Amino acid sequence: MSRFILVHGAWLGAWCWDDVVAPLRAQGHEAIAIELPGHGADQTPLSAISLAAYVDRVSSQVAGGKERSVLVGHSMAGIVLSSVAEAMPEKLHSLIYVAAYLLRSGQSIMNASAIAADSLVGPSMVPAADWSTVAIKPEALAAVFAEDAPAAALKRLQSLARPEPAQPFSTPLTVTAGRFGTVRRCYVRTALDRAVTPMLQDAMLAAMPCAKVATMATSHTPFLAKPNELADTLMALAST
Repeated sequence: MSRFILVHGAWLGAWCWDDVVAPLRAQGHEAIAIELPGHGADQTPLSAISLAAYVDRVSSQVAGGKERSVLVGHSMAGIVLSSVAEAMPEKLHSLIYVAAYLLRSGQSIMNASAIAADSLVGPSMVPAADWSTVAIKPEALAAVFAEDAPAAALKRLQSLARPEPAQPFSTPLTVTAGRFGTVRRCYVRTALDRAVTPMLQDAMLAAMPCAKVATMATSHTPFLAKPNELADTLMALAST
């Protein structure tokens, strides 16, 4: 049995994994959804939020396990996965990127996403006056993230989405072949994604190949659209 640690992406919280945690646990796996600082119900002050703070939050959970963890990250959390792997590769069985930013050392989310001219994120963003946070227009949430989600899941997204701390978007990733590069990595492509679009995902995969790649016919949020299929996919990737 595997130990899955699930990390949400931007504008979301640990709540987004609820319908994936349940089927993983039903199959006997350990499944833990992390709440990143400043997301979901977490009230960490904006001044204390950084990529390093995200990495510390996830690393503490990884370090507490007796066995190596399967670290799963969605979207923005791709940079968290890579950073945790750099810090503690010996504690990880594998990394699974779900429509996530799989970046080369020196890249940031901001510069990597610049090639995705077909993404709806940019046109839908509403920055704070000081650019400390960025929100998504409420009327655009469905189109950007979850056009294929059931009505109840979409309603939950619309009620729980929070403005996103902007600073980690521009923080360059620092990883090395000798640490991060030793951890097995897999990818879940989302073929109908209008946020981290298939074009961007394929460009990242071409630059950073993975041991296994699975494709799901969903929007950017497969945990809302097809949670059971996503759970099955995670289990299959973790076992191969």
